[in-house]
Amino acid sequence: MDAHLAREAVPPLAPEATAPAVPHRSGWSVFRVIASAFLAAFLLRACVFEAYRIPSSSMEQTLQPGDYVFVSKLGYGTRIPETFRLPLSRRERANPILPGVRLPGIGAPARGDVVVFHYPADGGPIHRRTPYVKRLVGLPGEVVEIREKQVFADGAPVERAPTGRQFWVVLLAERAFLQPDSLTSVGLTGRIERVSDRERVIEATQEVAARVRRLPGVESVEALVRRPGDGSADFPASGAYSLDDWGPVRVPFRDWTIPLDSETWSLYRAAILKHEPLAVERVAGGFRVEGVPADSFTFSQDYYVVLGDHRDDSADSRSWGFVPDTHLVGRARLIYFSWDPESGKARWDRALHIVR
Repeated sequence: MDAHLAREAVPPLAPEATAPAVPHRSGWSVFRVIASAFLAAFLLRACVFEAYRIPSSSMEQTLQPGDYVFVSKLGYGTRIPETFRLPLSRRERANPILPGVRLPGIGAPARGDVVVFHYPADGGPIHRRTPYVKRLVGLPGEVVEIREKQVFADGAPVERAPTGRQFWVVLLAERAFLQPDSLTSVGLTGRIERVSDRERVIEATQEVAARVRRLPGVESVEALVRRPGDGSADFPASGAYSLDDWGPVRVPFRDWTIPLDSETWSLYRAAILKHEPLAVERVAGGFRVEGVPADSFTFSQDYYVVLGDHRDDSADSRSWGFVPDTHLVGRARLIYFSWDPESGKARWDRALHIVR
């Protein structure tokens, strides 16, 4: 009995251990994972940041051709194009340039921001227009003026980016010339043009121009200034301004009412016709707004004035006018990679460079 009891006391053998079952991932599960990844990437690109390549020299040396930059959309708020909103009214379907809806941002456009925007002079839906990058210098409601290259906003001078290039006239002493080694030593990498035996035009930042001024044989280095009415500024169409003497011009802002007359029409005509939802036309004896005779007009959105940091080689607000709020994409924040299109080599010293 004791033996029998002993046998009964022995615990039964544990069942044979088996490997955990591997869950089978169905085709629908795989699709959901891939779709979620694509959706996250789309939302990140649409609402947070987007990558752009710099194609031109209008922002040198702040941004150079071949720079790849990340643009933050959080500050200004992401704009939902009108073609993505449903349902659309009949008027919106007929007019693809009407403003879309902008989501709230965590800030607002500020003077000095390097901004990416859709080119206002392009046609078609806003989100399909060519992206441009410039520096914001004039805010809604401000009076912007340029006097001998110096920008003023409401009478106060606007600080220029130290990295911005411009053209300078170099006057040499008799029988002097610029030594290539000396130019390399002061960091002059821009263009040099011969004007006469003693005059050269160089392309440089203010810092580099100051170094050139100290070179042997250089008598003076002065900024190249174009005089009013020389035809270099295409906006406004009156031809009274130049790229270096421009304005004063008041920047339109939301709910601002202006009288409709010959003076205001020449200045704000493009903004009203291209970027405002109300139909305005000039007729014999006056103006019509939505087919009704009118002597005033009220703007529906804010506008901005932008300039390239290389102001002598930039098509900007002096050429085509104001940037509407609806066209702003975001602020350039970071150069994540740079490729020199001339040498065909990477510029590693510009990688992960903060845009200022």
